[in-house]
Amino acid sequence: LAGLIAPGANIHVYASAENSHAGEMFMFTSILDDDLAKVINYSWGRCENLTPAEYLHEDSKIYARAVAQGVNIMVASGDNGSDGCKNNTVSADWPSASVYIVSVGGTTATVLPGNRLHEIAWSGSGGGISTNIESPFWQNNLKGPFSKRSIPDVSFNADPNSGESIWTTVRGVSTWMKVGGTSMASPQWSGFLALVGEMRASQGKNTIGYINPIIYAMTPQSRAETFHDTTFGGNGAFIASSGWDAVTGWGSMQADSLFQYMIQ
Repeated sequence: LAGLIAPGANIHVYASAENSHAGEMFMFTSILDDDLAKVINYSWGRCENLTPAEYLHEDSKIYARAVAQGVNIMVASGDNGSDGCKNNTVSADWPSASVYIVSVGGTTATVLPGNRLHEIAWSGSGGGISTNIESPFWQNNLKGPFSKRSIPDVSFNADPNSGESIWTTVRGVSTWMKVGGTSMASPQWSGFLALVGEMRASQGKNTIGYINPIIYAMTPQSRAETFHDTTFGGNGAFIASSGWDAVTGWGSMQADSLFQYMIQ
């Protein structure tokens, strides 16, 4: 799905030898040691409220290293709305709630007459307020209850009903399948940032670095020109509204204009 957006990108696939926190840390360390790319996609997460404190601490150290290396880690915000723990409570997902992560939520996309794109918030889009992580400086202007790290930051089409068609093999049979989820939205943002990086390199410019401080520092006019602000729908405890919200963040990209903004 990253290659869907950036078909010429070199995509390096990493997997841990075991499904454990130690395996996860070894995988991220290997990625950062190899330093082959400036965008990492991680379409995985767990309920933050049920994540051990030592995991949060250890994870944060390695994610901070990524930011220091100019690497953006794009993470799916979750597919269970505001109920990240799937136990009828309100919880954000981890590592999406890290201050060193770009959290990607989801929208439902439709095409109106005249070939006009229309988006509303996808009800499954993970979003909410961290109970453990303090608000980063670039979120200090968020209002209401969002006094700690709040997610998502951005969004992309994620509703399985308006998702992407892929050619895949299921139980030995090749077929077309429509897929969705924020695990689909996140790699497409990753592909977009790969294109940004390619253009900046061709112009002799430095890598763009961690994009969250850049996005949150935009003027309202710049953001209106570069994002689709989603103002309808909700994910359970939160509703989409004008500006940033805990369902779709700042919204989805207006790709051409955001691309031009990021290569300046």
